[in-house]
Amino acid sequence: MSNWPQGPCTDPYFDIVEHLFRAPDLNENSSTGLSRRSGSRWRRQRWRKRVEQARRQQAPLDQLLGVFVALAPPSLVSEIIETATGWPCMGPFRLMSDTVWNRLGRSEAKRPDVVFVAPEAVFVMEMKAVGRKAGREQVASDAMLVQQIHTNLSPKRCGVVHLTTAAFGEIADPDDVEETRHAAIRHLPRMRQDELRQLDANGRVILADTISAFELSALSFTQLDHVLGGYASAAAPVATEGKLIDGLRRELRFRGLADAPYVASDLALLAS
Repeated sequence: MSNWPQGPCTDPYFDIVEHLFRAPDLNENSSTGLSRRSGSRWRRQRWRKRVEQARRQQAPLDQLLGVFVALAPPSLVSEIIETATGWPCMGPFRLMSDTVWNRLGRSEAKRPDVVFVAPEAVFVMEMKAVGRKAGREQVASDAMLVQQIHTNLSPKRCGVVHLTTAAFGEIADPDDVEETRHAAIRHLPRMRQDELRQLDANGRVILADTISAFELSALSFTQLDHVLGGYASAAAPVATEGKLIDGLRRELRFRGLADAPYVASDLALLAS
């Protein structure tokens, strides 16, 4: 049995978020005449609203996804990658280290949500939640990253997957991919991102060729949820793995990103 207490494994993370939002309210300077008790109901309502707003932002989900993929069983990671890309198993995949990232010459601010590296492949996942579209500038930036990966790491395959919700019209099928590729190539000279504006004419031609050819696909949050549920049902994960999977699935539902309900057998396995 796991030593983890009852409840989703994401709860401690949001306990920290809640503490950071509450702390200023619980440490008011006494010279203001405010005590921890005065206006306590108003304060509680305020920080609860702020915690709720913070929890629904994408940044906490980015962090939770990073924790999940760092701890998830290798077989589950391979299954997610295979579902997203159609690749045969090319693992074991490991999260890209800071050392390898620095070799690419990219700033930390431009780092994708997830980058996995295997001996012969690199897998990049960009999460597009809360209605943010994977548009033409994102695709152009993805292509620049792919160029740098091939130059510095020389993998046999490098794929970029956008983790999206189908509700907002992001890249969700091959037609969307091709339409966005064409739009990115047409608008390259007018793109505002610094790394794209600095390209000369020859650089834009080379990047346009990369945009036309690099492996780009999409995985919906609902598809990800199905993979997690299928793994839980088929593999009967140990308690720790089960709680890890359960925590991410609950978080997807809290945010309305996965529309499939739990299967009773999944719940029984995850609760064991």
